[in-house]
Amino acid sequence: MTNQNPNLKIKMIDDALFQADLGFNLLYLPQAELDAQAELRPILMLLASQQFDEALTQIQALIKTNPTRAGAYYYRAYIHFNRKRLRLCLQDCNRAIEWNAQFIGAYIFRGLVLLMQRKLRLALADFELILSLNPASPEGYMGRGMALYLLGQYERRIHRFGTFIDYRYGWHELNHAIADFEYLLQMDVAKHELELAVIYHRLAHAYFAQRNPEKALHYMDEAIRHNPQMANYFRDRGYMLLTVGQQERALADFDYALHLKPNDRLLKLQAERLRRQSNKKNGL
Repeated sequence: MTNQNPNLKIKMIDDALFQADLGFNLLYLPQAELDAQAELRPILMLLASQQFDEALTQIQALIKTNPTRAGAYYYRAYIHFNRKRLRLCLQDCNRAIEWNAQFIGAYIFRGLVLLMQRKLRLALADFELILSLNPASPEGYMGRGMALYLLGQYERRIHRFGTFIDYRYGWHELNHAIADFEYLLQMDVAKHELELAVIYHRLAHAYFAQRNPEKALHYMDEAIRHNPQMANYFRDRGYMLLTVGQQERALADFDYALHLKPNDRLLKLQAERLRRQSNKKNGL
């Protein structure tokens, strides 16, 4: 394994995992229940076309006449999520599960929201339950892998002493996260290139956290190959390249990320800082 440069202070952005590629079908709109009746189908069509106001009106009417309809709460949770009302979204996920304890879609949705709120052990419990209900659920493996990855990183942070990181902490969680992400590749569940890119991106972060930059960079290369329009992927690979001393390649990745997202102010600052460091190193 290539030695990491101990003098480089690299801030890896875990929140990159909560960018636009978060979904991997975690926010899909399946039929709300296996035995869904006709009254739910028009709501599904409205949500698919983002007619949220009309969908909400129909959902409220349905709940008024049938307050035990789990699918109605699930669809209302979807509206709350799109309007960034996570507390209300979580409440409706809970109601959907209360009326249908086998409702896998609601567990997936609730697990995602809990991940976003950094309630990691609660999220992990939901994804474990999903896999107990359906051992072949790709969303279950993706969600559990995400929860384990973030738990591993959290363990590292709380046991950090100044600049010293005890890598024994979080090792178990991160290894299991890697196993879940690699199992997703074996399942061959990705329906298109973008979903493959998401899995490779997850693996890259997990291997990087396990101090294996070679594998991390390999999977970042794969993520970029499958989705070359994702600026965050180039930025993340740039950070990883810095840790193995490849400053020029890192700068090229930051510049290309900026080409893809020219209005990203933080990315501009990062690229400019790296360029100044490179010029200083080269005596320019």
